[in-house]
Amino acid sequence: MLMRFGGAACIRRLVVSLILGAFVPAAANAQGVSPNTGFLHISGGVDAPRLYVYRGVVQEGDPALTLTPWANLTICTSDTGRVCVETGVWNSLNTGSSGTGGPLDALHYSEHFYARVPLQMTKRLTVTPGYLANSSPNGGYETVQEFNVLVLSPGRFAPYALMAFELMDSGQVDGGSKKGSYLEIGATPTFKVLSDRWELSVPMKAGFSLQNYYELVGNDLQYVDHRFGFARFGGRLTVPLTRTATRIGRWSISGGADVITLGDTTRASNQDDSVVVIGTIGISMRY
Repeated sequence: MLMRFGGAACIRRLVVSLILGAFVPAAANAQGVSPNTGFLHISGGVDAPRLYVYRGVVQEGDPALTLTPWANLTICTSDTGRVCVETGVWNSLNTGSSGTGGPLDALHYSEHFYARVPLQMTKRLTVTPGYLANSSPNGGYETVQEFNVLVLSPGRFAPYALMAFELMDSGQVDGGSKKGSYLEIGATPTFKVLSDRWELSVPMKAGFSLQNYYELVGNDLQYVDHRFGFARFGGRLTVPLTRTATRIGRWSISGGADVITLGDTTRASNQDDSVVVIGTIGISMRY
């Protein structure tokens, strides 16, 4: 069943509420309130990328305005954060050919629901098993379910590895013949600039098929799995709207750009172009 939304009105309400909310923490901070020191934490925001690309697969042939609102809830068993439970949702609202500007004629193109359990093994190692359901409320694609494991080393460079295993043959990222498994490796070097007030990050990652994840129909009409999916490199500058934590969180705005190099399968989703450049701006809060 297709879900329909008032596209322009929905976008206006979303943007206005976020802009207004950005100014509230500054007033609260002036009163000297205390930040959140409990076991429950929330975060959320919205980004506006030029184009929605998921693991190297371009999701829209003719993009227009795309908004990606998200929200996350974390519950920890202690103030050390050694064992936590996270759940959240990430969405893509499209006004181009995958949304209200195309044959689907509905704004809500993509929704990711996830649940995961970060386990702090040591100060330099966190292992996070999780579940992800990637669905399309406007009927753009079949729901993709996966079990994944993230291994991360926290710190200035934050190297990580992610393995994901699709759970059903009927829902796949590549639309192939068999459920696949995926490997992503990357890092996010982060640096403080302007007297440590601003933050510059340089995210980089590459995605590979472990088995049947980037399938493509060959000349013999049989599916062929291509190992290399994509490589992505970018820069992002984050500017705080509040100097310290407040009763309703830390707010910030950010902007940046990414360059993506595509493999054989992912290039086919981008009209056979091998490079994609994406600019993004956003606003977020964490509490």
